[in-house]
Amino acid sequence: MFPISFIIYLTRLGEVIQLIDDLSQDIAYLMALLS
Repeated sequence: MFPISFIIYLTRLGEVIQLIDDLSQDIAYLMALLS
């Protein structure tokens, strides 16, 4: 079994990756508008 803290860490990491992914899409959209 994995320790609970490790599972929480992976969950948080997944959330951060999702946020970065959303941000990069927003930035790409803005760059397309500005160019």
